Amino acid sequence: MGPGLVYLNEPKKAKETFSNECKYLSFASTEMQGWRKSMEDAHVHEIEFDDDPNAALFAVFDGHGGKEVAEFASRHFAEELKKDENYKAKKYEEALKNTFLKIDALLMTEKGKEEIKKITGSIKSKGEGEFSGYEASEEEGADMKGCTANVAFIKDGKIYIANAGDSRAIAIMSDGTVEELSIDHKPENKIEADRIRKAGGTIFNGRVEGNLNLSRGLGDLHYKANKNLKPEEQMICAYPDVRIKEVNTNIQYILMGCDGIYETWSSQQIGTFVLSESKAPDAKLTTIVEKLLDSVISPDYLKTAGAGCDNMTCILIKFNH
Repeated sequence: MGPGLVYLNEPKKAKETFSNECKYLSFASTEMQGWRKSMEDAHVHEIEFDDDPNAALFAVFDGHGGKEVAEFASRHFAEELKKDENYKAKKYEEALKNTFLKIDALLMTEKGKEEIKKITGSIKSKGEGEFSGYEASEEEGADMKGCTANVAFIKDGKIYIANAGDSRAIAIMSDGTVEELSIDHKPENKIEADRIRKAGGTIFNGRVEGNLNLSRGLGDLHYKANKNLKPEEQMICAYPDVRIKEVNTNIQYILMGCDGIYETWSSQQIGTFVLSESKAPDAKLTTIVEKLLDSVISPDYLKTAGAGCDNMTCILIKFNH
């Protein structure tokens, strides 16, 4: 597909930005459509999660094939996490894993399929129905539509990062270094490639079956239809990696973003930028995240060969040590 069909003539740089704070953290989120013909990201931010002043939930969902699955996940993830028996038992790692899989299970139900149709109708009624890549038909529902999921659950001084796909979370340290808290799930990674091929799939031009350039995510049910395989063994799987980290005084920020944020700058460059901007006398988290998006977006999609041309969503969390 040629660039003229994929991108707008000029980027949409208007942003939707939100901020809030509680006793132990503050955050700002922002999203920007950019060069893409439609906005397919969704995100979640809940402080005092489940009426708990010591808990918070943040998530970034980067859609492909349409916004439907990202929107669906943003609507249901928090409520499904709260209902999970492992969550009630304070087994948060297992609760997060179960909730990723539960979103897929919900997408397979008749009620889930009906909701996806309604989301599609809402998108089209707003004139947002154009997609910049594979064009899934309305009838396919979540079979050929999906999203990444990068989720941060913070509770009692620990942060649990659950990830499926190529959205990413990083920790920005007080000494200026950056630690990546999630692994991008790409088809060429050995663990991913082995699972894809064992499930009967192929990798062509860095894409699963020549289509998807990520190997885990929610939705994409067409790639999860082998009844002889467990959910975590499917060609594309929703099963997340989960990393647990103590929130100590060395961590100044957690930054979560869709892959579009990381296309032109490395994680370290982004961390350096955030720390530099935070030293300004009038520094605000909302200003930092909006400046970041303006800095990493491509000035010309032809000159950057498409890098920096994706939708962009970012959540910046600052701990009040």
